[in-house]
Amino acid sequence: MSARLDDLGARVALKLRIAVRRGVTAMADRYNDGQHWPHPVARGGFPPPALRALVDDE
Repeated sequence: MSARLDDLGARVALKLRIAVRRGVTAMADRYNDGQHWPHPVARGGFPPPALRALVDDE
């Protein structure tokens, strides 16, 4: 039974790692306007404008 739990934990860890990688890649693509990163032009500040707009509305 322990081997099955270890296998389940490994599968969960793999799925989580894949999901995080996809999320980070999607956010990088969003904030870099489709440019391959690192973006050739430095960002103006933090948080990025799209995120700043959400924060200011609160």
